[in-house]
Amino acid sequence: MTVNEYLAAHTAGDTACADDNILAVNTGAEGADVGGFAAFAAGTAEVESSIISDSVRKKNVIGGNAYVKRGAARKFTVTADRVNGDAAQDMLLSRAVKFGVYEEGTVEYAYINAATNSGERGKAVVNVVCDGSGKAGDPAGICIELYGCGTPVHA
Repeated sequence: MTVNEYLAAHTAGDTACADDNILAVNTGAEGADVGGFAAFAAGTAEVESSIISDSVRKKNVIGGNAYVKRGAARKFTVTADRVNGDAAQDMLLSRAVKFGVYEEGTVEYAYINAATNSGERGKAVVNVVCDGSGKAGDPAGICIELYGCGTPVHA
């Protein structure tokens, strides 16, 4: 399912829901339109988004202790049942991405709010934590972490 298909099928309510936020990855050519990115939808139980700040404690002569923020990076954790044929899952669970280093282990992502049709776009390093765990007969569970590289841009 693409971002455009998700937006067409989803109606945001007055109260913000986790479903309003779409995490998607570019499965096509670099720089493609965000609307064509593959969204995490089928089988996805949870997308946790967080911002990891890099801050240090400084001791000032006047005023005492202070904290200085030196930077921030985005982190996503996707927990889902494995759905064969899902474009986002297939790409991130491909051998090339799972075991890729440097650029081969990096993807373009978009994080869009369906209520506002805006969000962010950036690059992220992919860390596949598990790629098919579970008990016999249960759906295969996956867990994928994406760590943002640099500062995302408005999407």
